[in-house]
Amino acid sequence: EVSDIEKIAQLVNQAASDMRDLSRALHQSDVDAAKLAAALQDLVDREIWRVPCRLEVKPSFHIEDDAAAAQLYRIAREAVINANKHAQAREIVIRLERLPRGMVLRITDDGVGCSNGPKLARGLGFHIMNYRAQVMGGRLDIESPKRGGTRVSCYLPNKVVQSRKKENAGSGLPGKIANALAALI
Repeated sequence: EVSDIEKIAQLVNQAASDMRDLSRALHQSDVDAAKLAAALQDLVDREIWRVPCRLEVKPSFHIEDDAAAAQLYRIAREAVINANKHAQAREIVIRLERLPRGMVLRITDDGVGCSNGPKLARGLGFHIMNYRAQVMGGRLDIESPKRGGTRVSCYLPNKVVQSRKKENAGSGLPGKIANALAALI
């Protein structure tokens, strides 16, 4: 009896330790512009995902704003978590690229798709991703293409990134907002 209780206690302690490690792995709080691509690569390489993930960073992609990079990472993480939970996909792709007027982060899966109706609107993850995009001055689109799957796109215009860098040198307000958002997750 005593050895069984000790074994159970060891298993419970190991499970708690494993959960702490998993939680730490999912919450990268030190993502900045220089580390964004590496953090996203780490995200897709994790063995916790049921669905294989890959990262595509277009050669033209470049970001300088640390707060925006951190928020883009968190949007990508939430989209990958949602795709793993709900999409029944065979693959998830995270893509970063520059556009003539800004940049885009796209997370695409080849799963069952999502209806853009009431169920999506009720989801906390959708609201948090949308809020993160809006705080940065960006836009979040979630759509299900006719061929299937789901595509989450976060568009960030050039003028926002440039003005945010100037604001960061002033009042510090965007940094405070980014820190408050980081605390949500």
